[in-house]
Amino acid sequence: MAHEIKVRFPPSPTGEWHFGNVRTFVFNYLFAKKNQGEIVLRFEDTDSARNKPGADLSQIEILKTLGLDFDEGPYYQSQRKEIYKKELQRLLAEGKIYEAEENQAGTGKIIRIKNPERDVVWIDLIKGKTKISSTSFKDEKGNSDFIIARSIDDPLYHFTVVVDDFLMGITHVLRGEDHVTSTPRQIIILEALGSEIPLYGHFPTILGENKKKLGKRNGAVPVREYLEQGFLPEALLNAISLLGWNPGDEQEIFTKAELIEKFSLEKVQHHPAVFYGDKLDFINKEHLRKLPLEEVFLEILKRLPEKMQSNKLVKKILPLIFERISKWGDINTLLSNKEFDFFFEEPAYQKELLICDERMRKGVALDHEKVVEHLKEISKLLSDVSDFNYEKIKESVWEYASKEGRGIVLWAFRVSLSGKEKSPDPFLISEILGKEETLKRIDDATKL
Repeated sequence: MAHEIKVRFPPSPTGEWHFGNVRTFVFNYLFAKKNQGEIVLRFEDTDSARNKPGADLSQIEILKTLGLDFDEGPYYQSQRKEIYKKELQRLLAEGKIYEAEENQAGTGKIIRIKNPERDVVWIDLIKGKTKISSTSFKDEKGNSDFIIARSIDDPLYHFTVVVDDFLMGITHVLRGEDHVTSTPRQIIILEALGSEIPLYGHFPTILGENKKKLGKRNGAVPVREYLEQGFLPEALLNAISLLGWNPGDEQEIFTKAELIEKFSLEKVQHHPAVFYGDKLDFINKEHLRKLPLEEVFLEILKRLPEKMQSNKLVKKILPLIFERISKWGDINTLLSNKEFDFFFEEPAYQKELLICDERMRKGVALDHEKVVEHLKEISKLLSDVSDFNYEKIKESVWEYASKEGRGIVLWAFRVSLSGKEKSPDPFLISEILGKEETLKRIDDATKL
């Protein structure tokens, strides 16, 4: 349109936001900023029975945390009732709407708009040419003049949202495709108001991994919970932006500035978007890697228990922890699974664990005497290593392990140090533990 672009986001303060709610704001935001336009935040809070105290503030806080702002608002429909009443009175005087039957509550007469009964056609910015007949609005009595207010003091959603769009000069209405059937009603009301008709665009549905609509009953997690799990705000913004849009190339990791630069409605897909938790983890990991290492290590350190923070080995295992996490909350999982306890205390395990499974043996017979033989040889080889670092440790035992069977030898070597079926490779563990502790643990395993 010739004049400045202006979009709006009109949520209800009825609860926490999920990805679907936030994506609508994000797409509006990116579109507005890409085109030097404005975004208005409005709260549809006229249904006091459904509103939750403080929900509006927590929703605004989510936007701020994600690095998103708005240019106008927030407006509250509950504070604009006189505006809606004035517009109802104007349309009544112009004969475009009329008072019909008494409402069920007995507080006044229902107000209906005169329906021209025609095909309402618009060029949807996402879906293309769309047509819905207004004859489909007929109620059970065959009346197609649909209700816009329960009474002169009680307007319905379709009327209030359209009045707001009209008076605020909204140029583009961008929302989820579940609102498609609302569009012809709202166009008819806008025409009655004498408003320019904004351009409409309807975003595809978001599905869960089970290919059913993502919602409170099907996998939708509040954005707040993702933040509490340790996902980075910039990663969440990145992931949400890819739910139904991509730039048409291979890029998946974006800053907010890059999203604004590359976003376009032409690249919003027509078919449903699918949310995958693994993809979110991947995106967050990539954003973690963009952070300065010093910042990452400080964040990990403060999440470790005091006994680990004060241990001299802790700085050596910070890179190892970083390698194993996709989000900050994964640190808690690693700690609860005691993934790194063996660095700070001697491992306790059954001697049978020192013998690897048959697949790694590749038909080679193995008993405890043979394991003892391997451990003694490893200990001897490591005793001769003066510069006890990863490469020297690996170099000292590699030839022997290759000759005797790397799977067999290195399994026993690793388990003797960690006492765990799964752990980092023995060269890395040895470097972190140091020569003295490494030899001690191999000796303990040999005795076991």
